[in-house]
Amino acid sequence: MIQSDKMLRRVDDDWTEPRDPAAVGISSQRIADYRKIFVAIECPRGFIYNPQTGTITLVAWAVGLAVSGSSKVFVFNPTDPTPLVADLDTYRKHGKPDQRGYAHAYRHLDGLWYLEYLGD
Repeated sequence: MIQSDKMLRRVDDDWTEPRDPAAVGISSQRIADYRKIFVAIECPRGFIYNPQTGTITLVAWAVGLAVSGSSKVFVFNPTDPTPLVADLDTYRKHGKPDQRGYAHAYRHLDGLWYLEYLGD
């Protein structure tokens, strides 16, 4: 669905990008269908689509992040993300922060799907 709705950048539990999906040809029923699926797969914060990279992010868990926080998301990534690690929980405790102070890593799941951790 996401790959066919390329003008739709984000569907969250109570907002979308663009704000008016009908303006890019996406019906309110289609948005409702997305939200129903996200509740069923326990990702109520929906998805983020990056048209430049083709990356699709399904938000599984997030706390904070404006100033500090962490998140785990499922990522469909057409390119190999780095760093790839075997265990995100271990990495979370011992990973080296990047220039922003965040530990950031991916664990491969299957095909082009990864679990991504970002946190401070």
